[in-house]
Amino acid sequence: MPAPDTSLLVSSSKVGESNYEDTLKFIERVKATKLTRISSIILESGGHNFNTWRREIPGTLQWMSGRLSDR
Repeated sequence: MPAPDTSLLVSSSKVGESNYEDTLKFIERVKATKLTRISSIILESGGHNFNTWRREIPGTLQWMSGRLSDR
């Protein structure tokens, strides 16, 4: 069967997250497949805490609203 219509949103930060480099590699690998759309929120600094998540919420809501439809 064909791959489903999928969109992914990933987030990380250049400073404060140990997964930054792995996140960039993941984004490139997904883009290379051309089967899944991927978007990212990359902050200059962050960490696994509420302050970081709070800064990601506006972009996340905007991303989500762009994928809603009247189906």
